[in-house]
Amino acid sequence: MNCLPGHLPSPVRLYFLDMWEEFITSTHECQRLDYTPRYSTIPIVTQESVSTHSYWVTVYTAMIHTALDPNDTDTLAACLTHAITHDILEGIGSGDIVRTFKYRTKALKEAIDEAENQIMEESPLSLKRLFSIVNSLREKTKKSDYINSVVKAADFMSLHNFMIREVERGNREIKPYYERMIKDLRSMEENNRGVIFVTGGKEFILSNFYMELARNAEGKALK
Repeated sequence: MNCLPGHLPSPVRLYFLDMWEEFITSTHECQRLDYTPRYSTIPIVTQESVSTHSYWVTVYTAMIHTALDPNDTDTLAACLTHAITHDILEGIGSGDIVRTFKYRTKALKEAIDEAENQIMEESPLSLKRLFSIVNSLREKTKKSDYINSVVKAADFMSLHNFMIREVERGNREIKPYYERMIKDLRSMEENNRGVIFVTGGKEFILSNFYMELARNAEGKALK
């Protein structure tokens, strides 16, 4: 059978045409992240989109993992795919939900999680395929807790760096939100005491990571 481009059997050719049409539609859905703003209830100097945030979370995820275990590329792949997709539903369904609201009560957080799972189930086939690969890579490593912790740490690092840039740009109105960030970092420090991941012969002590972020932010806080 000649399977050169343009010589596929008609049913197969139509399948691939339909596949790429669905794929292109899915990419348009994903790119709405460019227009989904973060910090929508906070007075800020420079707007950040969810796609920009996701990019930095992915970069910081790679930096954290490779600082610990640069030779474990399987876990790196799992970390990166989780990081780049961790907020993708905000572009196709929920928008960015302000953290202080999202975590106000346990019941609210569970309801939001359930709604996001429903959006995931209703998402285009290309995205479902991507989510499936993300889960498969996580299962392959058998390091789900580590992957979640690295991406969450990178998420907080993105928040930390954004807030510090706002302070350096002279945003004085951000003070109460900046102080809330420090409080959240201290809470993460306390909640993760005793949580240690050993990888590449190094210890990733979560409480120490959040402690250092909090100290750095406290040293640059508005007076």
